[in-house]
Amino acid sequence: TIVVRGEGTDTAVVSTLVDNHFEAGVLIVRKLVEGTGADKYGTGQFGFKATCEYNNEEILAEDFTLGADETKTFGVFPAGTICSVEETDAVGAHETALDPEDGLVTIVGPAFEEGVEPALVGVTHVNATNVFHTGSLEVEKFVVGDGAALRGQGPFEVQVSCTYEQNGETVDVELPDSGKLVLSEQNGYRASIEGIYAGAQCTVIETEDGGADETEIGPDDGHIIVEADEVAYVSVVNTFYDVADPDPTPDPTPDPNGGGDGGGGLSKT
Repeated sequence: TIVVRGEGTDTAVVSTLVDNHFEAGVLIVRKLVEGTGADKYGTGQFGFKATCEYNNEEILAEDFTLGADETKTFGVFPAGTICSVEETDAVGAHETALDPEDGLVTIVGPAFEEGVEPALVGVTHVNATNVFHTGSLEVEKFVVGDGAALRGQGPFEVQVSCTYEQNGETVDVELPDSGKLVLSEQNGYRASIEGIYAGAQCTVIETEDGGADETEIGPDDGHIIVEADEVAYVSVVNTFYDVADPDPTPDPTPDPNGGGDGGGGLSKT
């Protein structure tokens, strides 16, 4: 005798499916994550709802969660039971897909193959796949002005911060070195951050300008959106004005006697 009980409901179906050799099966829901951001952003618990009906009677209604590559099994159910699986929380995934497409399946009994001992129950699958995309951000430094050669060698530092929206909440993107980038002669005054959540809004500010007289960050004062599989480019331009030599060579002090080689003194008689 098999007791089929839906968690969270009082419904219970008692049958003699196996004892009397009636066909029966289970439902297995599996979560998959894909894309360049799967390892970083697809680590949460994804929300689902599963419902099943047999002979127009609800025998399962359950909310549950799954992590990446996890599965959950429901049943045993009589063959012919109709089940529906819905993903209720995609945890910020850029794309979601159910297989079958509508998440609607009919429970089947075990497959029979000549010469092979059949399984006790059949298996019906629903796979839920979420795709997470990423992009990158590149920052490049330029120095201009008459004083750039003397004063604009750096190194310089910029601070990058990025956020995105998930279920109505603002989420901070975790960035390497907390988003600090050093721009110096060693890296050609260019640095980048990869693996940023696609669609994130990023802000770049300069925290060490090397004493520049003016700073211009573009586009949009360093505010930019990172798109999937693309590089968001930000330029930081520092202007250095020309200044007088801070340690000029002093003019020689004139000799009151005409000094030096005597060319300017009075002749003696």
